Amino acid sequence: MLRVLENHYPGMKVTKTESMIMCKVLEEKWKSPWIIANMVREIQKCLSDKQYNIQNILRKGNKLADHLANIDIDKGNGSYTEFNSLEMEGRMIINSEKLQYP
Repeated sequence: MLRVLENHYPGMKVTKTESMIMCKVLEEKWKSPWIIANMVREIQKCLSDKQYNIQNILRKGNKLADHLANIDIDKGNGSYTEFNSLEMEGRMIINSEKLQYP
């Protein structure tokens, strides 16, 4: 996921994750559990030349990511290149979130 975003948004800052464990490990406050050690190393490699701030968020605050993850689990590998390629529910989530910000 990070690799794909990095290709589209060079120099981006990764700021949010639902995983408190991943947040603490990437902040180097906790040691990585062995089960995710390979994933952590790959993420750290992707972020090595970037400045970033990791924040833990509640799942409720990340409705779109949760929705897309559920679609991917149910239907397989999902790929969305533009707003109109999202299903209606995904577009509704984006539009409702846009209305909440000035």
